[in-house]
Amino acid sequence: MKKTGKKVFLICVFLFLAAVVFLSAYFYYPLRSYIIMAAYSAYNDMESVMHEQGFSVLIPGGTFSREKDWYPFVNIYNCGDGFSSYMDKNVDVTVLYNFGAFDTPVSSSIYNPDSDGFAAFYGAYVVKTNDENDIPYGFSADGEVNLKEIIALPEYDYRCLVLSAFGCRDVVFEGTAPKMVAAETYAGYPGWTVFQSDIKTSSPAHSYAGDRLPYIQYGIPPEPDAPDFYTIRMKGRMYVRYFPEYESTVVLYILGKSEKTIDACDQKILGATVIK
Repeated sequence: MKKTGKKVFLICVFLFLAAVVFLSAYFYYPLRSYIIMAAYSAYNDMESVMHEQGFSVLIPGGTFSREKDWYPFVNIYNCGDGFSSYMDKNVDVTVLYNFGAFDTPVSSSIYNPDSDGFAAFYGAYVVKTNDENDIPYGFSADGEVNLKEIIALPEYDYRCLVLSAFGCRDVVFEGTAPKMVAAETYAGYPGWTVFQSDIKTSSPAHSYAGDRLPYIQYGIPPEPDAPDFYTIRMKGRMYVRYFPEYESTVVLYILGKSEKTIDACDQKILGATVIK
């Protein structure tokens, strides 16, 4: 190879390696989140209520919509022991959840008050009761929805699994009495009961506080323009149905900053859920 050719070749190799290093550094936080959460969700899926009962709840991730404003895939976490203690009931619980996409190289839009992804989640709670009376979780003996038990799911989730993990000591999570808005066919099944409510809650916006586990999935929070975990108003929607063939209660949910946000998620993403 001539000297000129070697020089061009070496320059190309250098530029390629520099680009790899730059891109790796630039996308470090999103890539770390995707790799670790994909593996952790796969592990939890193998121990999930769905796996034990022989069915699937397939909820689209952020790549499903054109906007790409949600995290690429839905995460899975089992919290039966913690929730059983919280409710003093013997239940198995699997949480499927998704949150705002990374809108900066270091952080999810979950922290960004200017984004529709601010403090927003969607997904499902799948619950199987292990109580001797065998009454489905979230329902009374006569088959009516037990709102206290249903509301406890997002309350526990947001209080204990999200905000407390960020270091919020005085978590606010107060909802208006959920109003039934419909009973309809959803995700290919009839018989869902649909509730909607207004929620006052602590926000996830806060100053970076060292190595905390939630930063692995959500990235590093930017410095907020308001006090840490300041109170915000949100909208919540839940679809509730018991599946006797799987002995499981499924609650599909959306939490967003406005009705427009939850409507868009409902129509473009959550409504495409497949249960089989």
